Amino acid sequence: KQGKNDKYNKSTSQEVIVNKSCFKTFACLLKYTVLKLGMTAPHHRKDRDNYVKIHSNNYKNKKYFEILDDSKAKTFGTGYDFGSITNEKETYKSKNGKSTIEPKQEKYKFMMGYSKSLSFNDIKILNYMYCDDKCKDSPIRCENGGYSDYKDCTKCICPEGFKGKKCIEIDTDYDSCIYTEIGVFEEEKIFKQRVYRYDTYSRCVHKFSSIIGTRIQMSINVITSNKTECVESDFELKYQKDKGATGLKICGDYFNNTTNILSEDNKVLLIFKRYGRNDIEIKYKAVKTVN
Repeated sequence: KQGKNDKYNKSTSQEVIVNKSCFKTFACLLKYTVLKLGMTAPHHRKDRDNYVKIHSNNYKNKKYFEILDDSKAKTFGTGYDFGSITNEKETYKSKNGKSTIEPKQEKYKFMMGYSKSLSFNDIKILNYMYCDDKCKDSPIRCENGGYSDYKDCTKCICPEGFKGKKCIEIDTDYDSCIYTEIGVFEEEKIFKQRVYRYDTYSRCVHKFSSIIGTRIQMSINVITSNKTECVESDFELKYQKDKGATGLKICGDYFNNTTNILSEDNKVLLIFKRYGRNDIEIKYKAVKTVN
């Protein structure tokens, strides 16, 4: 509930009304609780057309698909988050079983609406809505999508893949991971990882960086654990400008089915879990930004 001066009412209790089926899963209860607290689903954002296609011929009531202004759809500078618990599935409110919200990168449909917990940006937005006054005088500037730790305003809370006081350091298993920092230039290169092991586990984070003013083009072939709902994955690629947004997760055998992406800025973060059978082959190069 919003009160005066666009602030959220922190003292008034809110009633969350859900149907009986929602009580079967904690994720459903959590979703409608945060929506009641003032969050909105990503498909209501002003920039949604950059990430999804809305098929108006497949639904009856347009109110569920309206773009909301900034006073109602609070984003606080965060990117479009396909991992947010507030996402709806591809056939949300469909009158004919066909897609109403189609992600432009098709593999996001296996993530969209399947989250079981709050994403990093979900928590970040809630903190900005209800706790922002606690660190308003803090001079610290968090990088890579991090935000002020309201329990200790001298440090930041970092998204997965980053660590440190200001979220600048790469958070990886340095003992078993190589090529943590990868320079990207106009000449195409290939990044490969082959893993066939079940005895040890490691989590590798690789940061691809090109010069400012360029973006990174990638062609990805990958084999990871096969899952219908790709919420937890051995492979995550963060290529949005906001590195706090959940990255593209791929589950299954796509080694002969190339995924092409173009980063929003000059940095891409690959989070890769070395366990079981995981194959990755990424062709990458820098391309000039078109104004």
